[in-house]
Amino acid sequence: MVRQRRVSAAISRPSERFSEMMVFHFETPRPDELATQWKEAELVAAACKLAGHRFHTAVVLNARELEAHLAYIFTWKPASRGKPQFSLHFSGHADREGIQVGATFLDWHALASAIGRTSVKAQFPYMLFISGCGEGRPEFTKAFKGVENRPIYIFAFEDEVNWQDAAHASSLVYRFLSDIAVSDSRRVRKVVDQIRTLGLGRMLYYRWDKQSDCYRLYPGRTGASTKPK
Repeated sequence: MVRQRRVSAAISRPSERFSEMMVFHFETPRPDELATQWKEAELVAAACKLAGHRFHTAVVLNARELEAHLAYIFTWKPASRGKPQFSLHFSGHADREGIQVGATFLDWHALASAIGRTSVKAQFPYMLFISGCGEGRPEFTKAFKGVENRPIYIFAFEDEVNWQDAAHASSLVYRFLSDIAVSDSRRVRKVVDQIRTLGLGRMLYYRWDKQSDCYRLYPGRTGASTKPK
């Protein structure tokens, strides 16, 4: 019992920051995009290096490849359990319903299920970043229902965003977050506000609220099925 209390205290320690994360970046192009230069990995990698994060990128062409990557990533043995150990970052075409992974379209429920299956033994926090068009506000609370190890934060866009703006926004988010305490949702909201003010896309964040068993959405709206805060 004593050890369980100590672990719980470490997880909720307010001084833990979004620092020295590993950013696992997945490019998910359609077949016709493989030979283009429309890739954000180089810019995000440089920003992560400056912010003190580590970075790895991979091109993922279908759902099977994605799940294999996730299964390997979630074997991570973290040195600390109190902060996000990594970000799962997806760069590709997305909308309110899901994301394109190579030639396969995965709805958010399918992506959440893949994350749930591969992360079941990895009880440490992580975040999810969707760098793609939104066309609405995805209902991540429903998608991740029943998934035990959910991302503590999800960053996404609520409408169309070009790849240059998405790449710049992603880079700035990792830089700005590195100095912020995980529990300081007010400052995380300010990061979202900065991205929107700069005109780099209408960014959203979803923060998992364990007590309410839902994702808190920011910026919120009246009548949203995902509770705003």
